[in-house]
Amino acid sequence: MTIDSSIVVPTDKKCCHCKHRKPIDAFNLCSSKTDGRQSRCKDCSRIVQREWIALHPDKDHRWRKAHPGDANAAARSWKAKNRTRLLARRREISLARRGPAKPRVVLTREGKAAIKRKWVATHRDRSRAASRRWRDKNKSRCRAYRRGWFSRLAHGKRQLYSKNACGRRRARKRGGKVTRTDLAAITKRDRMVCYLCHRHVSRATLSFDHVTPLARGGSHSPENLRVVHLRCNIKKGANLVLLPF
Repeated sequence: MTIDSSIVVPTDKKCCHCKHRKPIDAFNLCSSKTDGRQSRCKDCSRIVQREWIALHPDKDHRWRKAHPGDANAAARSWKAKNRTRLLARRREISLARRGPAKPRVVLTREGKAAIKRKWVATHRDRSRAASRRWRDKNKSRCRAYRRGWFSRLAHGKRQLYSKNACGRRRARKRGGKVTRTDLAAITKRDRMVCYLCHRHVSRATLSFDHVTPLARGGSHSPENLRVVHLRCNIKKGANLVLLPF
């Protein structure tokens, strides 16, 4: 490596603030200057810094530490005035952290529904708790939706829904077991034949009986439900032994 002898390293420099010529060591380093030193000397730099802090006390870290409330208010005011700059800077930092942008996937309605079903299946307790909280906050909306949904049902389905809801309510009241029950499937299973008198059951006389009555600890489940006539159900009552018909 050869050293160019024509380069002269200065030993002193004139300060642009106090206009005094001082040794080169009296100036702070600065890589952007040709001689590698700042234009102001160290003493003048301290004076200028103190003057700037006196004019802008909210930007001094010691003042911010002593007055956190005023410092936070000043920061909020600055953010409100420079919102576009702040958002642009945050976007730059976020892009730098994430790396190159990934292609955006546009989900269809069916895809979103599938993702939701998968999440609900894996977080069943959290989903139920969230649904319960929403229903507690929106009782009037839930009541109006149930009324509208119930009024839109056909007469036969409305009748089955009412009977199923009544059975569930009575079972819970007595502390019995309640499982998911489809009364329409039970009518198909029993072929609309009363299991007590073995006669055909019409829609007008349709009823469902708990083989083991709820009053005796029976459950509201498909295994414990049978198709019966309404008069047969009333005649049997809460008995386990079948009465003569």
